[in-house]
Amino acid sequence: MSDPRVPTQVLTLDSSPELIGEVLRSQLSQSTVLSNQEFAAIFNSGAVQEKGKLWDEAMCKQLGYNSRRSLYRHMLQCNVTQLDDRLTFEPTCHDRLDGWKGVQGVDSVVIRSDSSPTEVAAALSEAFSRCTSKVS
Repeated sequence: MSDPRVPTQVLTLDSSPELIGEVLRSQLSQSTVLSNQEFAAIFNSGAVQEKGKLWDEAMCKQLGYNSRRSLYRHMLQCNVTQLDDRLTFEPTCHDRLDGWKGVQGVDSVVIRSDSSPTEVAAALSEAFSRCTSKVS
């Protein structure tokens, strides 16, 4: 879930690996672990859904897509978690227009949490290369 309390960062395709790694680290540093009650309160408040709707509209406008379907059609997603001294990048399968699930039989990419920003970006790129899609 995207935390509605944390500002979204959007990078361009020509962003340097250094910048990608730095931004990813910054976003992770703002991430928090939520109890089930905290998660339910945030999700049930509608803030997540509203942020998602605004993000869809902004991305369609910024990137020139004429519909949400066009925006999501070839989108890939990786889940990134930081636990102890590791960053884990989990590839996903795009199984419906706005839905992703874990990919069976595909390994996550795991690196040390003190890896350089360039190494973080390389791990993210590798994880994206392992994503699959059933959406056409």
